[in-house]
Amino acid sequence: IMCDGKCNRPFHPPCANLLALPPEDVPWLCGDCLQNRHQCAVCKEYGEDDIDVFCCDAKGCGLFYHQNCLDVYNVHVDIVEED
Repeated sequence: IMCDGKCNRPFHPPCANLLALPPEDVPWLCGDCLQNRHQCAVCKEYGEDDIDVFCCDAKGCGLFYHQNCLDVYNVHVDIVEED
């Protein structure tokens, strides 16, 4: 099953604690998207979305990063406020 939230990650139903698949016409969000927190792809620490960790803006990526973790790799980050 694919998360319909920011992360867009695939899950095995048992790994997502689902006893049955939700109807296809109903959006499904993983626990991280429901809690607005995700794991940094670099350091593996969790942070609050759009405050501590930021979602990659590459289409379909869905990975989250701390700005400081990207600075270690000299990746320039522009944080843009969404309306």
